[in-house]
Amino acid sequence: MAYSEKELIEIGGRFSTQRLIEQANVSIAMARAHSAELQKKFPPARVDELESIVAEISTKYGIQADAKDSFGTANVPVAVKIAEAKRWISSLITSADNAYEEEPEIRDEFHKSGKIGVSVPKILGRMETLLVVAFKHKDDLLQWGFDESDLRNGRKIIIELTSANTTQEEAVKMLPATTKELYILKAKAYILLKKLARAARHINRDDPTTAIGFNLTILNRKGRRAGEEEVPPQAPPPGS
Repeated sequence: MAYSEKELIEIGGRFSTQRLIEQANVSIAMARAHSAELQKKFPPARVDELESIVAEISTKYGIQADAKDSFGTANVPVAVKIAEAKRWISSLITSADNAYEEEPEIRDEFHKSGKIGVSVPKILGRMETLLVVAFKHKDDLLQWGFDESDLRNGRKIIIELTSANTTQEEAVKMLPATTKELYILKAKAYILLKKLARAARHINRDDPTTAIGFNLTILNRKGRRAGEEEVPPQAPPPGS
């Protein structure tokens, strides 16, 4: 199922436009250099698509250079709470897997879900279901490091994530159309970059040095210091 417009805006709003363009330029160059190996898992047409999206991002970024800050503040609490929720889910499942290693039917109760990604409704639904299951088996889980305080923390995360998401939804509604377009494009580029990195890891599983070259290290590096301006990136030199 494709991401909704709201989900794309949330994804695109997480990343610096400058770093995304820099990362894309590196990843595209790597994909061109290794096109023969990659073409089955990441076709050249997809590289062309990524390059076209990045060119459009660069154009819109030049026009809408201040868009980077219009959504970021509202987006941070949701991203933080999503990370907390996923850590909570991981902690619970780790304890449950240890508690019920010899009882797979009970263990499976903690695994009845597909991927939740960054969808807040899916994460909230997963947490609410897990809380019920965890409460039912709390005595066994206690022996493996998941206690009453963890149950309380789960309820707290659900409340805070719900509140943060409501605030963010209001912020999304107030975004200018041009900013929404920029974030949607950024999200589409990020999704293609992730797919490219995934394909490269598979193709180069016996060549970790090459695989590392496709990692999204530029995109995920620490952001600029407060007060520093984000300068629109320059186009790569011809032939690079």
